[in-house]
Amino acid sequence: MARLLANSFLQHQFGELLHQLEPRDSAYQQFKALIAIIHRQLADSNFKETRFPRKLTDIHEPGFMDRLYQLGAMRAADTVFSLKQIQKMFGLLADGVLSTSVIDAVNVPLKTRQEQLRQAINCYRWIQCAQQSAPSVIVNIPSNSLSVYFKDSCLLSSRVIVGKPSTPTPTLCSRIQAIVLYPYWYVPHKIAVRELLPRIKANISYLEDNQLQILSASGRIISPARINWHEMNAANFPYTLRQNIGCDNSMGVIKLDFESPYGVYLHDTPQKGLFLLKQRFFSHGCVRVEKADTLARLLSSEQRIVARLLDAGPAVTQKPITIPLDTRPWIYIFYNIVWPDEQGLVRFFSDSYHHYPLNN
Repeated sequence: MARLLANSFLQHQFGELLHQLEPRDSAYQQFKALIAIIHRQLADSNFKETRFPRKLTDIHEPGFMDRLYQLGAMRAADTVFSLKQIQKMFGLLADGVLSTSVIDAVNVPLKTRQEQLRQAINCYRWIQCAQQSAPSVIVNIPSNSLSVYFKDSCLLSSRVIVGKPSTPTPTLCSRIQAIVLYPYWYVPHKIAVRELLPRIKANISYLEDNQLQILSASGRIISPARINWHEMNAANFPYTLRQNIGCDNSMGVIKLDFESPYGVYLHDTPQKGLFLLKQRFFSHGCVRVEKADTLARLLSSEQRIVARLLDAGPAVTQKPITIPLDTRPWIYIFYNIVWPDEQGLVRFFSDSYHHYPLNN
């Protein structure tokens, strides 16, 4: 890079160097085009922000189509633009119903949209660089999506489930160290005392019904009968709850381990039906991956071993199997409101974690 910079200055071609180093794919060009459109709108001395009432019932209300034009969603020559197209543009369920979600998306100030686009294109540039040296797993929270890139190719796209607004998925950058097949689920302490402990106290069979074991501080399994559950509460619960291996395990059959201070993972899930929903904010912070088995096989150099173990299913006395990854792929978890969908079309997604208040 130092040599490229020096040569470009010596040859008075610095502007051309910047152009050569830019990503060439369609999504990046869409980012640039949208930024240019919104910049022109904001630079116009006649521009004024327009807000529409949440009770709006007709998309042909004066100014509504102008707003879509300002967002680059339609050309000036367009005369027909359906509600379903608008919903797709904002990553919403295309059911043809003018909901408050549509109005809220249209009402986001253009200045905020400009900020969202600048953040997204900057992330996109950096990951385009990182993926040249190692496979990169990209999770974008607002779009509920995961993609795997290597060099200039997208190797996998998958829907994901991310954290609820009350238990949000954190943003981070790390490297995936290992794949764990048939993992235990060690229930985080907060979940154990806030959610599971009241259920156990109400019905001790909850432990057996959900394949939960009780571990001491030293990791020894303790019989539930030895514990006075009526005395247990959030302040004095000294145990760890561990969910055994099986088809009902909350981790599913695959977990991808990476260093993180947040205690979150990429993992499988037994609740496959949730992937059919358009917006998928249901977890306690971990990322549940629809194509977890495909992802595991893709990242491991021991693809045949992974495939054989998964195809065979767990043995009666199955223990977790850890498979280290030689390549240690990058894992990025971003929060970009504007991001490409599975078809590579740049969309505006809902701000479920309220990082950009509507009253900006």
